[in-house]
Amino acid sequence: MSSEYTGKGLLVKGETIGDTFRDEVKSSLAQRPRPPRLVGILGTSSSPSKFYAEFTKKQCDSLGVDFVLKLTGAADNVEFGEGEGVEEAIIEANEDRDVDGIMVYYPIYGGQQDHYLQQIVSPFKDVEGLHFKFHYNLYHNIRFIEPQSLLSPVPTQGSLAHTSNDQPPPGTAKSIIPCTPLAVVKCLENLGVYNKLLPYGDRAYGRTIAVINRSEVVGRPLA
Repeated sequence: MSSEYTGKGLLVKGETIGDTFRDEVKSSLAQRPRPPRLVGILGTSSSPSKFYAEFTKKQCDSLGVDFVLKLTGAADNVEFGEGEGVEEAIIEANEDRDVDGIMVYYPIYGGQQDHYLQQIVSPFKDVEGLHFKFHYNLYHNIRFIEPQSLLSPVPTQGSLAHTSNDQPPPGTAKSIIPCTPLAVVKCLENLGVYNKLLPYGDRAYGRTIAVINRSEVVGRPLA
């Protein structure tokens, strides 16, 4: 049995959409007294992770971000174990006042061990949105947070959970969202699929969207 598909497909190229955001980032960084420092921690011999780290550096250099790649474990020496020294590198970056953001290249061990490492990263320096507080905000449609709320040992339900405002209200900042699902959302916004008049979490109301991924960093956050 076959059915005829009458819809029209559209191949979306992210490069053109991304150019607008690159210009915004460059303009914003140019107003800072110094470029932000992002530390990338690579602790495995994984070729895809190494490629991603090199890509990160290339993009940071083009935007004006001070990117420092920290090699540990098998990434630093083949005689070391996979992931060896990653925990220590995270703690060191947490305590370094000159470091503004931390990015760890996963997978390292997989499963709970990687989840443990994700929770070690300070939520004040987590640029990937993998800390449990950001997960809570994501699944409760909390888009803006008061930075001091990150000091609380448990997440709290904010009064700004449901809003249609794209700009952070005074005294707040945007909660961190994993980069890949956020990029997909930005593409959908650019295509006019999202209704910006609706609150966060409801902007695809009335649309049928298939998400072919169930990972904790892409599929589930996007859904």
